[in-house]
Amino acid sequence: MAVEYDVVIIGGSLAGRYAAIAAAQLRATVALIEPLPRTQGAEGENNSKFTRHSPLASTGALLCAPTHSPLTSILLPHTLAQVGQLTQQLANASQFGIHLHNGDIAKNCQSLQLTEAMQWASNVVSNLEDWNSPAVLAALGVDFIQGNGQFESQPRQSFAVNNRRLSARSYLLATSSRPAIPEIEGLQFAEYITPGEIWQSLTSQNPPQRWVILGSDPTGCQMAQTLAQLDLDVALIVKRSHILAKEDPEIAQLVQAILEAEGVKVFTSTSVTQAHW
Repeated sequence: MAVEYDVVIIGGSLAGRYAAIAAAQLRATVALIEPLPRTQGAEGENNSKFTRHSPLASTGALLCAPTHSPLTSILLPHTLAQVGQLTQQLANASQFGIHLHNGDIAKNCQSLQLTEAMQWASNVVSNLEDWNSPAVLAALGVDFIQGNGQFESQPRQSFAVNNRRLSARSYLLATSSRPAIPEIEGLQFAEYITPGEIWQSLTSQNPPQRWVILGSDPTGCQMAQTLAQLDLDVALIVKRSHILAKEDPEIAQLVQAILEAEGVKVFTSTSVTQAHW
């Protein structure tokens, strides 16, 4: 027999959990369905090692890191961006009349960014995950289901998962996305990573100091700016004539100017044909 809900959310994203919490607080009956977590080493999973010259393929989506929850790869880039912005503000403190007389601060800045700052970011993500955890959802009355399912139209519209048929007044699609890996000769051997795996790379024993980012969507631009603010060498390669192809050219030019002012090397109208390792 079908289970009746006000809304069934097909999730796997932070937006899906936010929606489930909001609907439950409005006293709606809610079912939230998320895919089973991937395991490292599963078929199709990227098991590349991180190196000092790892490129970052960014094409508008985040790939969940195998060792974290589905929310980690979504939350970490934004948290790291906060770290980068604070670092940039510290570097520009003199503009606000704040002068740092202790030379050791600037000398040890890199160590602070990649150790204590990473730990702070990890704590923030952990707290956010706790606030939106399955336990919190269950306490609010959300029926949290993990599994892979599909819509079925017979005998009535429903979503089938784990041998259950869930029917609802409305359905919300709030699924996560995956990176679209470009077809570049040799890329599969270049040990690239995706935005969801950047945390593992930055917290590795020898984090990369030079980065090449393929793709200039908002995610790519955000990661380029964050890494540059962390005093890393960053190149952003863009196939089109300007970054942020879906935005107004004037806005894209302004954002590009900001990136370049913060140290990002932007290569426009540039096609990558081969990757050598």
